[in-house]
Amino acid sequence: MTIVKVATSNPTKIEAIKKVFGFYFKDLKIIPQKTKSGVPEQPINEDVYRGAENRIEGLKNGNEKYDYLVSCEGGLVNNFGQWFNVQVVMVEDSKGKKSTGLSPAYPIPDKYVDKIINSSLAEVLDEIFQGKGGIRKLTGGQVTRFDLVVQGTQMALTGIVNEEW
Repeated sequence: MTIVKVATSNPTKIEAIKKVFGFYFKDLKIIPQKTKSGVPEQPINEDVYRGAENRIEGLKNGNEKYDYLVSCEGGLVNNFGQWFNVQVVMVEDSKGKKSTGLSPAYPIPDKYVDKIINSSLAEVLDEIFQGKGGIRKLTGGQVTRFDLVVQGTQMALTGIVNEEW
């Protein structure tokens, strides 16, 4: 049995991570565990990566055996003079090998950035879309948060399951 400790209690993130790991490992046990990110509620730039890394470290507390640790941190990053929302997914195996993947990133208009930084992306999107916000609304239902976490997890696992590379 492959044991995966996941740094979240969010059912959407858990199911996305389970889907990806289930592709590689048939006998799978997922152990959700809330951990602290150690970064602001709305992570910006390097804090998005740092939050994912801190959550991995938080999973190491305790005596539970594991094969993999997984964390996912969403936040805003500024690249090429443009703000984006991205999910950073970090995977570490029981030997300490770590790999990080990113989800597709979607643009955030400059006019919302200050408000997001002072509250959160979720709050601002809920306000804009009357509680039905997020990537699902922005893509007309084509992409969901689940999809973003799946893709970030797939990218992170490429650095773990392809050791021969």
